[in-house]
Amino acid sequence: MRPLVAALVVAACGGPLPVPVTTPPSTVEDAPRCIEREEADGWVRLEDCPTVVWMPSPLPSVPEGRARSARDEARALLRDYGLGVPPGATLRDVEIVRYDVWGESETQRTRAVVFPRRPGEPAFALIDSWVPWPVHAFGPVVEPAVECERGVDMRARAMELHERIERRRRAAEDATGEVDRQDYDAEQAAWADVRRTCPWVAWPLLEDVGRHDLAERTTTDATSDALVRVGLSESLVFGRALTHYMQGLDVIARAEVDVAWRLSRELTTNEPAEGEPHSTNLSAFRVELERRAQAGPVPDPEVPEDGPVPESFVAPLVASLENVDARQQGQPGGIALSRDLRVDALIRVGEPAVPALLECLERDERWTRAVHFWRDFAPSSYTVLGVYEACYVALANILGEDFFDFGSTGGNLTNAQSRRVVAGNVRAYWERWRDAPPLERRWQVLLDDDRSPSEWAVAADWLTTGGPHHESTYAWSLGRRGPSPGESIRAERDVALRELLARRTSSAFAEDSDAACSLLGSALAWAGGPFDALVPVARACAEDDDCPCRDGIAERFGPLDPDLAMTWLRATPELFLWDWGSEERIARMIELLRHPGVVREASRRLRALDATKATDANLRRANSTTWVDLVWPLAAHLDAARAALRRGLASRAVVARLRLEQSLGSTFVVVARPDGYSSVVLPEPFEAPRDVRVSDFVAWRIAGRLGVRFSLGWSSERRDAAIADVRRRLARHPDPSVQPLADPNE
Repeated sequence: MRPLVAALVVAACGGPLPVPVTTPPSTVEDAPRCIEREEADGWVRLEDCPTVVWMPSPLPSVPEGRARSARDEARALLRDYGLGVPPGATLRDVEIVRYDVWGESETQRTRAVVFPRRPGEPAFALIDSWVPWPVHAFGPVVEPAVECERGVDMRARAMELHERIERRRRAAEDATGEVDRQDYDAEQAAWADVRRTCPWVAWPLLEDVGRHDLAERTTTDATSDALVRVGLSESLVFGRALTHYMQGLDVIARAEVDVAWRLSRELTTNEPAEGEPHSTNLSAFRVELERRAQAGPVPDPEVPEDGPVPESFVAPLVASLENVDARQQGQPGGIALSRDLRVDALIRVGEPAVPALLECLERDERWTRAVHFWRDFAPSSYTVLGVYEACYVALANILGEDFFDFGSTGGNLTNAQSRRVVAGNVRAYWERWRDAPPLERRWQVLLDDDRSPSEWAVAADWLTTGGPHHESTYAWSLGRRGPSPGESIRAERDVALRELLARRTSSAFAEDSDAACSLLGSALAWAGGPFDALVPVARACAEDDDCPCRDGIAERFGPLDPDLAMTWLRATPELFLWDWGSEERIARMIELLRHPGVVREASRRLRALDATKATDANLRRANSTTWVDLVWPLAAHLDAARAALRRGLASRAVVARLRLEQSLGSTFVVVARPDGYSSVVLPEPFEAPRDVRVSDFVAWRIAGRLGVRFSLGWSSERRDAAIADVRRRLARHPDPSVQPLADPNE
């Protein structure tokens, strides 16, 4: 028999808020109950509990005839919301499970105010707000007065640390707000000790035993309104409800949503910002929870793990999309809806699923259990994705087209205003092409002179590679499963498609370089490499700084075309300056060294390299890619590269200074420069500071590659001896007899 759960009724105009009923009345003998297991340390673990919310209890009123304190006012205000500490509550350590918007869970043990309960009933406790948490285990009762006396002393210590940090900030007039890390960590640890000893929500227990003085010292808020606000905000409660909903704990989520609903009307002093889910979507959240409660769970159909899925599965699969629970990866980022087993199965059904998916895209108002967000610390960006978003992703993959362009890094179709437009575009596409085979659709688009370059690019990509795999309305992954769809027409249309792609690439370049690069990639993929008709476009791209595929042109065309190789090299003047693309450029240049002109130009640049300046600049990031790391791969091919390294090894110019720094119990080696610091890891400790010369820096980066051990922390005499060994080995580099060290710098 199901436990009796009473619905929470909220009047639109306000009024007292009844708390949802939770545990079954004692008269219901066959109601589900928890299994209680006593553990050796005095803890009690609750297992197999029914999913309910906290038991409503009569809350005490303030005795007549005495002055009402701020805390009395707070308890009266909380009672209006059906919240507060009921008679019989105790102070204990508890174990709870916190969920986050990533879908992850964390089991925590902490001190809490535990509600009274009958044996076998679920347990609930107040920890960091006035909304109770479900408890999975609890420890022995502790004395609130004794623990909170200790907590007050700890609070004083935490405040003392806080004031000391603030005084140091003011004295140093630190505009950046930086403080000593040890002091900051000590302050945070002190506050954590306070919470573990006497949580701030314990003050009603102190009031109930007459310890008004201790209750006063435990709380710092001056008004009843502030005492309530400390532990209640619609944003906080909404976030909790959302994470419980993501886990399928709808009963708990509903209770929290109803509290947030009340708070959004009673405690909010400012109007909520447009689009904030905890204000504008709260009513929709309540509607969805009510719908799920009335409809009951929807089963997931058992579909084949691989291969085609029969059309008969379409209806149950669409129905089960409300169970989609894919999680976001990264922030900002998207949710890979296409990898969800239900969406994937619909994609494998193929075009027979399109009519039902179109109907879903246009009309379905259900929610999934997938939550998209811009940042996890910004509840206003949380969006529960609609079922129709999963339908759209299935449609985009089945049709191989993209009908929606997100407007921001936190964007998705669910919170966009364009659902009707997107659905209309999908339906128009389907009505136009439903009778044409998918391959013929793309061929007709490529033949149409009136189509845009971007449309040509999408069609060509689908024909030659299968197109992109649409993971969601925000995130994408490259490539499709299986062979290229165009392979079936290669025998009869190979030459025609080559010529068509070359023509479309050439005409697209002046209008849309992104589309031209995509078309160029499709042409190369279809032909298996460069061909003569593409060379003019490749040269035009290599000469254009804004061409998005300029760097890749040399990789594909340069080895076969010396003129194009030189064009690319001349367009890449900053080959040895540190940036995120330098390593790739060096790798491409090595491929092009088969051309004498490239050898001459690369050697000229290496001879002009100022080793001292480049080293000094790159000490800003001592463990990052530097000119030394970029020149090293060329040393096996060019005398000029070895000469540049020798110049660096010969320079005794001082560019930085090493010193030791203690922080948080660890020792770091710091490279001190006039404009700041960076840290490096050294295997051997040292006592006195060390000057870092250009020669030291160059040797530090390449010694291990030549089989020489070297450390920046050595004495100057020992470093000089190692540098001499590095120079000797460099003279005969590359030498197969030299065995590189694994990593001499760690």
